[in-house]
Amino acid sequence: RESNGCLVETKKEVFKMRSSKVDLVGATGTGEAFDAFLTGILERWDLRRCAKFASVVGALTTTGKGAVNAMPRRSVVDNSLASHISV
Repeated sequence: RESNGCLVETKKEVFKMRSSKVDLVGATGTGEAFDAFLTGILERWDLRRCAKFASVVGALTTTGKGAVNAMPRRSVVDNSLASHISV
């Protein structure tokens, strides 16, 4: 987890997922937001899709204040992904 992306490493592959570009309000909760990666694991997504989803959740979290209030709803994340948010 970092401002310029995330690194995913397994025994079979290593890749970096770029961060989404958003207007930063605060960084509180971005690490917790990245736990959205587990959503993809539970939904049996491939690791690249998990990383993209978590990256967008983390980025959207920085557009609000606080860890809880800034956490985006699933529909907001899905809309951002469907709108081809820069990742």
